[in-house]
Amino acid sequence: MESTKVWCFPLTFKTNTMKKYLIFLLIVIEIHANASTYPISPAPLRELIQKSDYIIKGYVADIKNEKEYSVAIIAVKESYQGNINVDTIRIRFEPNMICPSPDMYFKNTHILSFLKKDKNTKSQKPDNYFRAVALNYGAKTLDIKDIEIYRQRIVEFQQISKMTDKSKHFEATVECLVKCAEDPATRWEGTYELSPESDFMSSYSTTGTAIYGSILSDGQTQRLKTALLQGDQTDYTDFGLADLVYPGNEQEIDKFLIAKLKALPDNAYWYIDGYFNRLKHLNYSAEMETLLKDFDKIAYGHKDKENRRQAINKFLALIGE
Repeated sequence: MESTKVWCFPLTFKTNTMKKYLIFLLIVIEIHANASTYPISPAPLRELIQKSDYIIKGYVADIKNEKEYSVAIIAVKESYQGNINVDTIRIRFEPNMICPSPDMYFKNTHILSFLKKDKNTKSQKPDNYFRAVALNYGAKTLDIKDIEIYRQRIVEFQQISKMTDKSKHFEATVECLVKCAEDPATRWEGTYELSPESDFMSSYSTTGTAIYGSILSDGQTQRLKTALLQGDQTDYTDFGLADLVYPGNEQEIDKFLIAKLKALPDNAYWYIDGYFNRLKHLNYSAEMETLLKDFDKIAYGHKDKENRRQAINKFLALIGE
């Protein structure tokens, strides 16, 4: 099962689209007046580990609904951080939040949870109640094999945190982020920190972003390039990888992005702007500028599937494809 780490809204990647997202956000806020109203700061794996008192591999045995909250009953299978001395815990969450995205739990699924104690519970057994760190970022519904990949990276980041030599600490962090980015299961955890400017959500960051991608070795860059080109699915994180390996590989990456754009499924239309902005240099003419302006008017509507496909075809024609 694919990880449920999701963004508050589907994203594009350039600042000239930010106004549209803010307008969209305001519309949602107006409709859902009781919801939280702003995306939280993104929390990639390294940060989740730092903020969590407990990290567990669990199994969602049941979901209980209360008046204001829901409670996920989690069977604890393994503990990766902190000492939880009970077999079953309860995670309180708010499934009706709109933005920021809440942590979500699904019965009979495996989950990787990043937790703190829920100090607000009125239960007679408060030690059994927890809250997810960073909402949806801290609750990852995953296959067992993907949880194992996460576990390996968690252990590495925990070991890195004990390093006192700043230079070695930085280099080891970069290497662990590259490993994250290489694997589809943890790809966002790596690309977000290696190339934050590729991710629209970095504009919501309250912690700042270190440019770990600035010191990639040739070998690390080649590994990321291989991970990108061997990917057989269209994914948001393609853009982060493409931006990281683009210098020196321009024609190859352009060709890759063109192929992905041609095959873009209808349910991934939120990605179109990312492709257009990365490929428009191939023919940045008056016609291209007009196309991009016209596309802005239909990019985020839910009833413009055919118009979006036509825009892709026009774009491809302009760049000679």
